[in-house]
Amino acid sequence: MLLNQASCREKNGQLATAWGLFLEAGRQTRAAADEATKQWHRVATSHAAKLEPRLSTLTIAVATDHQVRGLEILRDAEPVDRGAWNKALPIDGGTYQITAGAPGNAAWSSTIIIGNEHDAKAIEIPKLKAAALDPPHVAALTAVPYASTADATERQRAEDDAPSSPASRRRTYAVMAAGTGVGLIATGLVFGNLARGKWAEAKKICGDDLICDRDQAGEGTRVGGAAHAYANVSTGLVIGGAVALGVGGYLWFTAPSQSSRTPLRITPGAGTANVGLTLQGGF
Repeated sequence: MLLNQASCREKNGQLATAWGLFLEAGRQTRAAADEATKQWHRVATSHAAKLEPRLSTLTIAVATDHQVRGLEILRDAEPVDRGAWNKALPIDGGTYQITAGAPGNAAWSSTIIIGNEHDAKAIEIPKLKAAALDPPHVAALTAVPYASTADATERQRAEDDAPSSPASRRRTYAVMAAGTGVGLIATGLVFGNLARGKWAEAKKICGDDLICDRDQAGEGTRVGGAAHAYANVSTGLVIGGAVALGVGGYLWFTAPSQSSRTPLRITPGAGTANVGLTLQGGF
C-alpha cells in the first residue's frame, strides 16, 4: 500500500520520495466514495502538506548557450529530463554524481551533497569541450568522448555476459555437468548392448532357459557372468548420467540474474505545461 511505503520512506529520511508517494496516494483516493478510503485520502494529503516545507531541492542549471546538440545529463545513472533543467525540484538527501555529455564532446562530471531537509542546492553544467584527438602517431584520445546511455547499457550487458560473472560461471558448470551426463548415458547404452549380446551368446550355449549341460557349464557361466557385469556397469553409468543431467539443469535454472533490485526513489520531471514525478524501484 502506498501509505505504508510513504511512511517507511519518511522514517528512512527519504523525504522527497515519501512526499511523492503521499501525493500519489492522495491522487488515487481523490474520488473515494467509502469512508475508509476518504480517511486514507485525508491522511495522504495531510502528510504531503506537512512534508513539503521540509524538502530539499536540487537545481541543475543549464545556460542556453551551453545546451549543445545531443546534450544528455545524468543524475547518478538516471537521465534528467530536459523539462527538469533549471528548476528547483525535490530530492532525497544524499550524495549524487551529475554527469553531462554529448556526442563528439568530452564528458563532464561533478559530485554534490544534498542535506536531508531544507537544503536548496544548485549545480551549473558548463559548456562541454570538444573531444580532441592526439597527433596521428599517438593512438590514445586526450579526452574521453561522452558515451550515451545506450552505449553504457550495451557495455554493461557485455560485462554481465563475461566469463567472470557469477551467472556465466554457473551456467558454464551447468553445461559441463549436462555434457558429462550425456556422455555417461551414452557409454551406459554401449555397455547395455554388450550385455544383451552376452545374454544372447549364453542362450545359444545353454538354451533359452539358461540351463547348461555339464560340458557347457563352464563356458555358459563365463558368458553369463560377463553379461551380468556389463549390465551392472550399464545401470551404474545410466544412473550417474541422469544425476549429472539433473545437476546441470539445477545449476542452469538457478543461475543468479544479472539485474539487481534498486531502491525506490523519486525522479522529478517537468514539461512545458506540467510537472510530474516518476517512482522507480521496489519497497
